[in-house]
Amino acid sequence: MLCLLLLVLGTSTITTATTTFTNFCNLSQFNFQTYDGNGMGCYLPKGIGGCDAVSMNSTDTAGVAASFVSPKLNVTPGRTLSISYSVRTQDLVPIPGGLSNGAPALTAAVYLHFFDSNGDFGAWSPQFGSLAPSTSDWHNVVANFTVPTTAYQMQVYLAYAAHTFTYSPNRMLGGRATGQAWLGNVTIVDNGAAPPPPSTITVPDKEIQGALEAGVCVPLQLTAQW
Repeated sequence: MLCLLLLVLGTSTITTATTTFTNFCNLSQFNFQTYDGNGMGCYLPKGIGGCDAVSMNSTDTAGVAASFVSPKLNVTPGRTLSISYSVRTQDLVPIPGGLSNGAPALTAAVYLHFFDSNGDFGAWSPQFGSLAPSTSDWHNVVANFTVPTTAYQMQVYLAYAAHTFTYSPNRMLGGRATGQAWLGNVTIVDNGAAPPPPSTITVPDKEIQGALEAGVCVPLQLTAQW
């Protein structure tokens, strides 16, 4: 299988839709980045199910924090996104010593980094994530995310290892693991607006109370008193 080690970051014109947000069947626009330690990333054309995949591994026993990263994509605040992807692992384990020693809280998974309209760093999702099985055959994973209310754009990370308390709040900079991980066949679906949180306020007016529970705005008619 062809392994292309040198990648060029492409320009994306993908924007939010109401159904399929985007299908990353072609991962050539993703850029491999290491954040702590030494590792290698490979782009695997048509690596799984007719779609591209990527593989990542550490190149020494000290481990590496690394990801394949997408260009910035436009998002709509308050939307819920379902992300599905395929993953495989081989001897993928965090470095010893736990989070305080630079071990990851997330391995072999997709996570999102949001930016506001000024391009400033925003939320990470999931905040810390979970560890993938150390060795597994190809299997599918589905995760749900909500776009923050201040988000304007996001980047998609196909993570080898990431997220550690040592580097908070910029958690892509740490979280080392050893072994190998493959990810591919990524799809993101926009499921629409997230449901409003339940109302914690009670008012006598039934119309206003209904609006509070539904999360909608009702115009109020005010009478000035002099």
